[in-house]
Parts: sequence; structure tokens; C-alpha cells
Amino acid sequence: MPFVLPAVLIVAIPFSLLALLSIPYYRIFPDHHMHIRDLDGTERQRELLAKWRTRYSELGIFGRLRRAAKLLRRRAIR
Repeated sequence: MPFVLPAVLIVAIPFSLLALLSIPYYRIFPDHHMHIRDLDGTERQRELLAKWRTRYSELGIFGRLRRAAKLLRRRAIR
């Protein structure tokens, strides 16, 4: 039993750090991961998603940060 806690901490600490880093990553780079419309969407929805990804990929890092902050503010107002 005394060896279980250090073993769990060795695994839990790196995974928790990865989880904390992944939240801002997905906020800033939403075009880098798959969305529901990629799998279940109609042809038109997939086409619109491809256009959105193309336009979003042209944003620089400051544009992405500005967009993420704007979306967070918009969600906080609701």
C-alpha cells in the first residue's frame, strides 16, 4: 500500500499537466481537431466546415488569441 501512492502520483501529475495545457490549446486551435460535423454532417455542412478551417488557418497567433477571448466573453454574457 505505501508504494501505490507514489506510483499513482508519478502517473497522475504528468497527465494533469497535459490536461491543463490541452484546454487552452483547443480554445486557440479549434481547427486542429475533429468536430461532430466531420462524421455526421451533410455534404453542405462538411463543405462549410472546410471553408471555415481554411479561413481560420490563415489567422496568426494574435488573431487566434483575440478570437478565443471574444468567444469566452460572449459565453460569459449568456
